[in-house]
Amino acid sequence: MTISKLDITNISQIRPLWERLNNRHENRSTFNKPHFASFTFEERCKQFENKDALAVFAAREDTVIIGYCIASVQNDIG
Repeated sequence: MTISKLDITNISQIRPLWERLNNRHENRSTFNKPHFASFTFEERCKQFENKDALAVFAAREDTVIIGYCIASVQNDIG
């Protein structure tokens, strides 16, 4: 496994994993099902536009992304 920083212009590479995680949250949520049911990857990406700092890391097995981490900072809060 390798972990590398993903250029923000390539963030769509994590979309399948993000959608699976969002779906899992929707299925397991007691109170937030409507939020997860309507929350799209595009909406999530728009939230990144106003961040002071943003980093996306991808874990790969060969060329397949098997995990990711998104880290952001806004107003000195990360």
